[in-house]
Amino acid sequence: MEECRTIILFADGNSLWTRPVRSELRRRGAQVQSLAGMDDDLLRPGAPSPDLIVVLDGLKDGDGGNLESRLRERWPQARVLLMASPHPAGRRAAERLPVIPLEREKVLEAILDALPGRLPEPPPRRKPAPLVLCVDDDRFYLDALARILGRHGYRTAAFLEPERALEALPEIHPDLAMVDIMMPGMDGLALAEELRELTHDRLPIVFLTARASDRDIVTGYEHGGTYYLTKPCEPAKVINIVDYLVGDLDPDERRLLEAQL
Repeated sequence: MEECRTIILFADGNSLWTRPVRSELRRRGAQVQSLAGMDDDLLRPGAPSPDLIVVLDGLKDGDGGNLESRLRERWPQARVLLMASPHPAGRRAAERLPVIPLEREKVLEAILDALPGRLPEPPPRRKPAPLVLCVDDDRFYLDALARILGRHGYRTAAFLEPERALEALPEIHPDLAMVDIMMPGMDGLALAEELRELTHDRLPIVFLTARASDRDIVTGYEHGGTYYLTKPCEPAKVINIVDYLVGDLDPDERRLLEAQL
């Protein structure tokens, strides 16, 4: 008889910052589900009851009501963990509900504490975090990109000049390149061609540039781009692309992400 797996339901708007938590929980043997909306099949009659519900405070159901309350009514036997700011106000404070701070490590810790002994630690991963090569002649944008990726757990190698990036390539061994197109001297298209040749076309290349015409986008793909993002671009979109291309995600989480792209 197959062992019953622990079911954890996330109702967090499929937030990208909890994506690594969901993957880690699957590695520990949990069946992790993400609620897309009140018409989700997970809410159909007969669907298995979750052991634990992790819900973001303030989310609404399809009728404008409180999603947390609806989920409590649907599965009164399930334990609920509420993610919110460290200092909840109004109803939450008055009820003195336990609240998980919006920090990835705190969320994982709270889930493990809520299910003692049920999610054993998996074998450690020895592979370092993926390294993203970032090349852009705009120092402000380059620094911001490296900071966003670093906060999400990625290593970065940032260069203002494409030539310097090529010189460093044998030493840094990137897993992904994010390249601006409009740069003085060697532009991003020429850099992409060099990167493809030097890595035997094994390095995914994302163009992140202000050039947004249909012709520009086609040209980017013709020069080996794996993905093309136009500036300004939401940080969440950048992380979604990087996670999809080189993130340490399990198949279920990758399929969820693919549906958003």
